[in-house]
Amino acid sequence: MRPGFALATSILFVLIIAIYVEAGGSPKQQMDATSGTAVSVLVTPQSHNKKEAEAAAKLTDEDFAVKENGRPQKVLSARPAGTVPMVAEVLIQDNLKGRIDDELRGLKDFIRDLPEGSKVLVGYLTTGTLEVRQDFTTDRQAAAGTLRVLTGRAPLDPYIEVIEGLKRFDSQPPGRRLVVLVSDGLDLSHDISDANPANSIDLNRAIREAQTRGVEIFSFFEPTREPGAINRRLDVTFGQGSLETISSETGGDSFLGPVDVVSLGPYLAEMKDELSMQWLVTYQSTSSGPGFRRIQVESEHRVHLHYSHGYWVK
Repeated sequence: MRPGFALATSILFVLIIAIYVEAGGSPKQQMDATSGTAVSVLVTPQSHNKKEAEAAAKLTDEDFAVKENGRPQKVLSARPAGTVPMVAEVLIQDNLKGRIDDELRGLKDFIRDLPEGSKVLVGYLTTGTLEVRQDFTTDRQAAAGTLRVLTGRAPLDPYIEVIEGLKRFDSQPPGRRLVVLVSDGLDLSHDISDANPANSIDLNRAIREAQTRGVEIFSFFEPTREPGAINRRLDVTFGQGSLETISSETGGDSFLGPVDVVSLGPYLAEMKDELSMQWLVTYQSTSSGPGFRRIQVESEHRVHLHYSHGYWVK
């Protein structure tokens, strides 16, 4: 779980993993179940202090080691990826009670500042289904212009619509893929017990869908209940826990802060820094057959590495 807002401006880079498969020198959209497949992993070092930040800055293409399912793998290449175009979705829950309407400028700036050639989709998690305001486009200025104030229409379960958004990546080329999710993180499809991240079926489905497609999810917590509302403390515990889980499992980052975020600006700036530090590490997988493949990435430098738990092969 993220520290409080007072630590939001600290130097923190999280190892982020977005996985796609390369065959014959060009990436494939669907992962193979065959042995010897080249797997590309998007990596960023995590730095809690100045010493770790300096070590992270000294990383070279020879400093990464990878294990898959506990077995060492041959690293084929490692190259900086911070300026590589990405495919991104910005998904905002439509009934948030925080100050998200005041944060539109920061979100617009984030969209406009994506690397040249990036494609972006803007959508709202609302009553019934995902409302796509702008489908994937390279016109980042136009996409930023589709952000709007919230209407108060509440999704019963945000993760169902997150899954809708994840499926839209199927029409896009593989590579750097991410979702920026602004939500309360609560699955209320049955009752408050489903909001517990240990119990939410749809949260786990969303994690698997993201891992299958190599999508990293960056989550930003905002509440949907006013201060003093019944179950609000439990909402915060379960909501933030769910967002931390989906971000950690998919290789993204969770920006939780206090109950009511004063400003997303510092968090968005921190996420931008994380994305700018990424490396693309490609290794030769020796695994075969379908199922979940767990990844471990290491470095000889004293840099703490946090990363996605792995990826699924059909």
